[in-house]
Amino acid sequence: LDGYVHGPAKGYASGEVEIALLDAKLQPAVRGGRIFHIDAPQQAALRYLSNLLGAELPAVNWGDRVFSANEGRAPLIGVLDYNFGKYQFLPLPGANLRVERGALPGENATAASPSDFTVCTFNLHGLGCGAEQHPDPADYDAALARRARIIAGTLAGCTLIGLQETGAPADAEALARRLVEEYDLPYIAVALPGPGTFDPDFPLTNGFLLRSDRATALAVDSPQTCTAQDYDVPLTGGNSCPPGQFPLFDRPPLVLDAAVSGAWGEDFVLRVVNNHWKSKAGDESVNAPRAPGAGAQHRRHRAGTAGRRPRSPSDRARRPQRLL
Repeated sequence: LDGYVHGPAKGYASGEVEIALLDAKLQPAVRGGRIFHIDAPQQAALRYLSNLLGAELPAVNWGDRVFSANEGRAPLIGVLDYNFGKYQFLPLPGANLRVERGALPGENATAASPSDFTVCTFNLHGLGCGAEQHPDPADYDAALARRARIIAGTLAGCTLIGLQETGAPADAEALARRLVEEYDLPYIAVALPGPGTFDPDFPLTNGFLLRSDRATALAVDSPQTCTAQDYDVPLTGGNSCPPGQFPLFDRPPLVLDAAVSGAWGEDFVLRVVNNHWKSKAGDESVNAPRAPGAGAQHRRHRAGTAGRRPRSPSDRARRPQRLL
């Protein structure tokens, strides 16, 4: 066993841990060094480690190298399983695994200058207190600290950050406070309860972090669509449906109108749409009627380019710039 960690190392409230690895011999063939969900052939090359049989797996991050200390001596013994479209290797207890930290070079966002601003997106992977998330206060605090550290260390004080998979609006607020108190990053949280907020096991809510020294929230909404089919989606956020119709999206988008200040003068007004699409890999048809994802993206917007002047709040009657 010798591979590089790609994607998140998932941990569950049950204690289960899953790590996605790419064989070290295949890493040079990966375009750009990273594997994305849309690249099915490269996704298929991943192998997954699980601790379900009792092996102790190391805590890892993207880019770490995981290898067996037994290479060339005693073999690594376990069970090869297949589930949910992927192969899983479950080592037996006593597996001797080692980690080389940061074996792959990471990528950091570029800090905004006074003449531009940045818009980022960040999936928090279930940062909530649900029964299948982090119900233990100490575990929750550790998860919060880790996510705050990654945001502070990689997103370079991004002006606006779209958040997916906070459990509830309070979790986005806790993240903003941690970034202010520990990293001196002046973030404020903007979030609205959605249909998934009240799930007792795995609540999910979209949100935003805004740099209070550069951005102001003008309006926030979570629009819903109605349909004749009842999907058991609760109405939230002041949305309503006519008689005989029911809410459609269990993950509606969160829409933010914001004004961003900069060296250009008048505030630049834009609309940012935060989506968290639901899907099942290899079977999009299951969710096609309801999907209104999120990957790690970073977009720089230079105000006033291409002949456009920055917009001020007084321009709100005009159509704002949009980022999706």
